[in-house]
Amino acid sequence: MNQIFPGFKLSDPVWRTIARKCDLPVSLIYAIYLVLYEDATQDGDLQTLPEDIATALDEEEEVIELAIEQMTGRVISASSLMHFDPEDQ
Repeated sequence: MNQIFPGFKLSDPVWRTIARKCDLPVSLIYAIYLVLYEDATQDGDLQTLPEDIATALDEEEEVIELAIEQMTGRVISASSLMHFDPEDQ
């Protein structure tokens, strides 16, 4: 089983699609998503700013914004993670 937590499968091609669209390593896409997941577990909504994610991952804010833009509609919906229910935590 390669599902780390509900809604997150390492083998899902969506991660490579996002990485390819951003021209970023898939490992960075995973890391960004994990920061967003940690945020979502607090109250279900995504409130962490791209600037804070960039600082946490030692990346440029523009890189994080681009990744989040490509994640939107694929693994992020509005201000929450798709397939994530905070009550399951």
